[in-house]
Amino acid sequence: MKKIGIFFLAICIWSSCSSSRKTNQTSAIRTIDLDQKIAQLEKDLSKSIAQVKSLEASNSSTTLAKEECNQSLMEIRTSYEKYSAKLSKMKKELEASFPNNLNEANFSILEEDGRLVITLPNSILYASGQADFDGKALEIIQKLSFVFTNNKGLQILVEGHTDESPLKKGSQYADNWDLSMARAVKITRQLERYGVHPSRLTAAGRGYFAPKNNIDSDKARAMNRRTEIIIRPKITELLLLMNEI
Repeated sequence: MKKIGIFFLAICIWSSCSSSRKTNQTSAIRTIDLDQKIAQLEKDLSKSIAQVKSLEASNSSTTLAKEECNQSLMEIRTSYEKYSAKLSKMKKELEASFPNNLNEANFSILEEDGRLVITLPNSILYASGQADFDGKALEIIQKLSFVFTNNKGLQILVEGHTDESPLKKGSQYADNWDLSMARAVKITRQLERYGVHPSRLTAAGRGYFAPKNNIDSDKARAMNRRTEIIIRPKITELLLLMNEI
């Protein structure tokens, strides 16, 4: 009987130890799982922090780009306003220099599309089919040169235009295009002689390819026979500012 009691006592002690070992093992597994979860959370947190920092840097870069863009736009606007003021000033001086000519047919001084366009009918500058000036033409060009030299910082494009009528046989010019170019160059050189710096001047011949009036009539053809002097800013300066945006 005594031996049986000892046997049951041994079983109880073994069971108690076995249960304790299982509890310890379960506790250890839970601890490992918890450590892994904590490590993953820390990893996810680090990744989230990095993403937030990246987003903040991106927003900062975008804000800086917007500020630079706005600054460039302000510079373009300021440049354009200064240029517009120069154009308005020149227009007033030209109108004061040619009070009588403004009553002539097809003579005009207009601001259009951010440019100042002076239209001179060829009849007050040249004989038909010719590119040589008379005294009246030289007087007009001299008045123009005085206003141009008094208003620096603007480019001057001289465009020659003709109608579609063919040149007379034996003309020294190959065609209307050749004639329109010769007339534009003549005016450009005369403006230079009167003091306009050549770096401001450009000559172009348009022939009859840019008519003002497409109607087949003598009046329309008279409108098309013209010289246009176009005042504009230095295009390269505006382009450089725009390229910075």
